[in-house]
Amino acid sequence: MSGILGVYSFDNIEAFPHLYYGLYALQHRGQATVGIGTITPDGDSQLIREKGLISEYFGDGLIEHMPGNKGIGFVQYPFENRESEPMPFYHEGALMAIDGEIENEDFTYQACIEVLGQDIETIKAYFEALIGKFTLIYMNNDRFISYKHLDGIKPLAIGKMDDTIIASSETAAIDSIAGHVIREIQPGELFIQTKTQCISYYLSANMEATESLDAFEFIYTARPDSILDGISVYDARYRLGETLWQEDQLHKGIVIGAPESGVISSMGYAKASGLPYEQGFVRNRYIGRTFIQSSQTIRERNIEIKLTPIKSIVANREVILIDDSIVRGSTIKRTVNTLKEAGASRIHVRIAAPPVVKGESMTVDIPDKHQLVAYNRSIEEVRDLIGCDSLKYISLDGFHRAIGRSKLYEPYFTEE
Repeated sequence: MSGILGVYSFDNIEAFPHLYYGLYALQHRGQATVGIGTITPDGDSQLIREKGLISEYFGDGLIEHMPGNKGIGFVQYPFENRESEPMPFYHEGALMAIDGEIENEDFTYQACIEVLGQDIETIKAYFEALIGKFTLIYMNNDRFISYKHLDGIKPLAIGKMDDTIIASSETAAIDSIAGHVIREIQPGELFIQTKTQCISYYLSANMEATESLDAFEFIYTARPDSILDGISVYDARYRLGETLWQEDQLHKGIVIGAPESGVISSMGYAKASGLPYEQGFVRNRYIGRTFIQSSQTIRERNIEIKLTPIKSIVANREVILIDDSIVRGSTIKRTVNTLKEAGASRIHVRIAAPPVVKGESMTVDIPDKHQLVAYNRSIEEVRDLIGCDSLKYISLDGFHRAIGRSKLYEPYFTEE
């Protein structure tokens, strides 16, 4: 999981402010590194790539130092034990950013960026030979290109702001800079904008092009105000909560969502069940997203200070705690423990995703299966490990029905 944002114009605009504010709408997709590159109409370029957050290295004061009417912004997710090239990448008057992995042994960023400056037949032949799961944004002073690989696992959308073209991992970033979302890039689509034309080429060489987004985009990764494959992320998470109760039929307790990712599903659960929904936690908003912290030690420490239960709400009451997923189990275990310490009489954990039993994902860093709490364990064993009174997951069929898609990238739900 990373976030890419491209802003491209042939007019005399400043791209940097749009990149700066647009990246804030993608910051949730990665907090390890951030980069912005710009190109002026004269071909001059500026590039800053640093570790950390947007707010730590960028600000309005950089507008004069990063001029240009086109540019790319990038935020990177920290996968453990995996090195990634800092983005965006600059070479010979062009910028490029890639979200994902390209597996060809002979692949280099320099060669890729050189090919993207050539004729369309050369570009098509090159991309048909690439193996991986990725999206891409490229630009120079003559053309803008965005591409989604044939498997369709990672999201990418196109928008406009007057005569300026915008491409983004999520539609929320386009909305955040007052852009108009046009549509999502299709699997295998090369979208090319030049001064004289806007055209798309569709690749379908050796595999079927089909939308198969990573299910974790709907579960956790994407912002709730984004649209993925024509589906509102908010609506999908709400329906997951409704479906979870329909499969559960629990009729007693207050419904609480684990902030932030479990809140929307908890609202759907409460609506379907008729049980009261309560805000059971105060969240420290200065702590980053727990799941995407690179170190398990940091992750566990952050859980302790991130959430504080409201004792007047949970004390002496049965609590139905809704969360988006359970991966390692560290987050939910400590959340359950804080509810116990706050005086909850019983704690029922309900999960708006099936059990995660395999360490394979393209948007979040799911660890080796032996670190997964659900791997090779029964639901009862997981329940005992996290310390709750009861535990239920949504079924895989219910998950598909709630989202509205049966074809998703979801290998982590199936044990081999």
